[in-house]
Amino acid sequence: MSTLLIKPLSPLNLLLLSALLLSACSEQQAKIKQAPLPAVEQHATIPDFAIHPVVADKKKAFFDFLRPLVIYENTLVLNDRYFVEYSQQKLSNKPALSNKERSRLDKIAKRYKVKKDFNSADYWRQLLLRVDVIPSSLALSQAALESGWGSSRFAKEGNNIFGQWCFKAGCGLVPASRVEGKHHEVAAFATVNLSVQKYLLNLNRLGSYKTLRAIRAELRQNKQAITGIALAQGLGKYSELGDEYIKHITGMITANGLEADDLHPIFLPQP
Repeated sequence: MSTLLIKPLSPLNLLLLSALLLSACSEQQAKIKQAPLPAVEQHATIPDFAIHPVVADKKKAFFDFLRPLVIYENTLVLNDRYFVEYSQQKLSNKPALSNKERSRLDKIAKRYKVKKDFNSADYWRQLLLRVDVIPSSLALSQAALESGWGSSRFAKEGNNIFGQWCFKAGCGLVPASRVEGKHHEVAAFATVNLSVQKYLLNLNRLGSYKTLRAIRAELRQNKQAITGIALAQGLGKYSELGDEYIKHITGMITANGLEADDLHPIFLPQP
């Protein structure tokens, strides 16, 4: 019986093979970690929730309308976060990012206002601090409070359900109560979906919400669920009410049983 002789690989070929395997594993991991996108409709107007005469029915209709929009936008954010993690891991193993990968990473960094520097540990730290989810319970409670359950002028005329401001003339709707000498407007959006998207982005990149992001990062580090009750503690600068606003939001979450929304897989500790 003949014996099959296998020629051992040279050190160089072993190194090349190891690099290929590491790259393949990283790419496969990135594919596995991609969160599936739920189906979502684009809403050019906000529904009239006043058609529900029973308060409990109106609240349910409001939350049922908004919940899939929040989950969808959060899933987009989470997939970008997975890509950042994948890119960091790939570069640590020395293979270069492709032009397509670099382009995507640059767009993410620009969107979240992080100065590009692949060699800086702070670059990756800032990206992972900012590119992350906002729990549904927080988004739903703030939307209800800021829009008066979808009944405010800004919600009806500008699809703005989070009371977000803008600072260019004509960028939105001028508040009737705006103090003389002030120039802000309440932003107007083409769709309710875009209002949700901008809300997540604001919490994730504006300096006013550093505390919120730090709380979230600590939850991740300790492998704990990301909850609205926890992150609400970082909303002191969202409103002139300060700490009183935090109490309003946490009260809204508990009174409406929204803690259950944070049991969605994208808010739980990631494997």
